[in-house]
Amino acid sequence: MTGPELKALGAAIFGFGTGLYWFFKGFKVFREYRVIKDTPEIPIRSISMGLVHVHGKAGGEETVTSPISDTPCLYYQIVVEKWITGARGGGSWTDYRTDSKGVRFNLEDASGKTAVDLQGAEVKLVPTSVTETQRTQAPPVGLSGEGLDPRLSLAMYEIVRSGGFSTGGFNFDAKLRRQSLARADLFHGHIGGIDTLARALLVAADMVQDDALYRYRANRYEGWSGDLGQSILSGQTSLSDLAQRVEAENIDPRPVSGGQELLENLVNQRIWATARR
Repeated sequence: MTGPELKALGAAIFGFGTGLYWFFKGFKVFREYRVIKDTPEIPIRSISMGLVHVHGKAGGEETVTSPISDTPCLYYQIVVEKWITGARGGGSWTDYRTDSKGVRFNLEDASGKTAVDLQGAEVKLVPTSVTETQRTQAPPVGLSGEGLDPRLSLAMYEIVRSGGFSTGGFNFDAKLRRQSLARADLFHGHIGGIDTLARALLVAADMVQDDALYRYRANRYEGWSGDLGQSILSGQTSLSDLAQRVEAENIDPRPVSGGQELLENLVNQRIWATARR
């Protein structure tokens, strides 16, 4: 067989194999659909052993916070897909990583309620949030080609959230160096500096509008707004008073994660989103 004939045969075999895979996968999905469709819905009070089909309102005392939407929920599932570019252009999304977390909750209808534990269960949810990131690094800005430093965006965020400057401003400075000897390099240094500040200002405005960072910070330090926190800040409660209270009430405080990686990701997402505009 000639080279073109071998390629054609290989393509035919590949196409046949792919078709078989999707056929059996589709058949499996269809069979699951028919099982659910053929199982009649019943009131929760009539639940018995075996496969059942019920419908109701979920609720519970405990919740978990979705790391994507920052909302309390009973169960969340995150599916991360990675774009794989094909050898001849184009490409497709491929499952890269998944994460899920939930708590036990109750499912209730007019007839009663039942406890639900999703541990080890196959859960299929309707997507409520889809985020696409096109870069793995912040885009280059300025003459130096370095990415926008998140610390600058955070500094601008604090300035904007505080109402901006009432007096003063930014001080720009540039010096000649070994790689940059011409006077024109000083101008390019100032241009890169103001461009970087402008980009950081756009990111800061976006973060203020999104308000996710503020919500995390407010939740982290909400204890200082209470009676005890205010008495500590005002000096009415001393360290010895706190020590006596801990002993008397047998308080055993547990450390709570600050979620630094999550917050850094939030800042980077705002940087990338602003750069795509």
